Amino acid sequence: MHLLSVLQPSQSSEMNLKGMSSDLLAKILNPASVAILGASARGDKRGFIILDNLIKGGYTGRIYPVNPNIDRIGALRVYPSLSSLPEVVDLAAVVLPADLVPEVIEEAVELGVPGAVITSVGVRKLPPHDGMRIIGPNSIGIYNARSKLNLTISTTIHGVTPKTGSGVVLLSQSGGVGVALVKEGLDTGSPVDLLIHTGDELDVDLLDVLCYAGTDPANRAILLYLEEIRRGREFIESIGRFKEGRFLAAVKIGRSRAGSAAAVSHTGAVAGDFRVYEGVFRSQGIIIARSSFDLLALARAHTLKKPDRIYILTNSGGMGIELADLLADEGVELRDDAVVDLGVIPLPLYPSVYRDAIERYSKVRDRVLFVVVTVGPALSSELVKTLIELKERWGREIVVLSVKTKDRDLERLLNEHGVPTYTRLEDAAGVIARLIKR
Repeated sequence: MHLLSVLQPSQSSEMNLKGMSSDLLAKILNPASVAILGASARGDKRGFIILDNLIKGGYTGRIYPVNPNIDRIGALRVYPSLSSLPEVVDLAAVVLPADLVPEVIEEAVELGVPGAVITSVGVRKLPPHDGMRIIGPNSIGIYNARSKLNLTISTTIHGVTPKTGSGVVLLSQSGGVGVALVKEGLDTGSPVDLLIHTGDELDVDLLDVLCYAGTDPANRAILLYLEEIRRGREFIESIGRFKEGRFLAAVKIGRSRAGSAAAVSHTGAVAGDFRVYEGVFRSQGIIIARSSFDLLALARAHTLKKPDRIYILTNSGGMGIELADLLADEGVELRDDAVVDLGVIPLPLYPSVYRDAIERYSKVRDRVLFVVVTVGPALSSELVKTLIELKERWGREIVVLSVKTKDRDLERLLNEHGVPTYTRLEDAAGVIARLIKR
């Protein structure tokens, strides 16, 4: 079956695309001012959580809580309505019951507010909103570390300090998964710069935010968490325009019969035949992730160049051989001399032994990827310092597989400096194999 015959765009989606503006989305996702409609002083309410996330995240723009029933929340004045604000805000975050949403959207359109994100559940239809883009409803919100914007109703990333610099963007059709990956990225030193959860997509859909993400060269890696693609033709055409030089990876849920049925009940999405999606992904150079956390594991290594050869440097011969076997299972056969057993090494000598091995095998003409395998307490602060220096000063391409390490801070430090680090053989093998075969 032909890909395009299955992923047909709907007429309404095509009409929606005509009004799509990446410039407008850029303003919404990097707002100078935000209004919280439904702001609350009660800690258990979404209207409090989203406001608290915004403040504690370090957002430096102007914040306007809106609620006609209260006067202040902490040090902030609370306004009775959008029209009572001293300016037209760039973004309105709507945290209200579904029946109140149409009225506030109409007011926002009349005032000229360019964008809104609606977290409300149960909104079936939006009023006319020419000149305004709307994310949601049923969106967990927006997380933009570059703007220190944690505009989410999430308790998973409640109060976190956004970290940036990775160049990784996550476009997700699941809010819970999206914020879980943001939190995992912060915990492991591989942060997500931007998360957009598109929610029920009554206006802005995944293709809209994908087109926006593709226009910014700072977005070096784009991750997709998909339940469905509603505009297949435009999706393929858009990917083709900006995929060059970018790392693209996607996970498609609902691949099984049970998963597909659950996707329909969860969001109403028609999951579709995974073979069709798989064909689209492969034809467009999109790496297929096996799960949400595999998506993040892949992104951790997105700066690595495709190697000509691999050397596995290990203090455990068995572990190195097992990694080579797993790579072979993935379709990657290594050279006969690929596994280098460094033997039993006194702990203080690990940095110099690994350094010498990397320098020795770097003398070949080929582009080399070194997989540093350590078992037990070998991953010391001195070894980490050595590996980071080899990466940053000499440009060595290194992946670390640290089995049974007890120091998560060292793993995080390696990831922060562009040395992707894994603790499971299967994760390391899967990532390396797909990087080679892309």
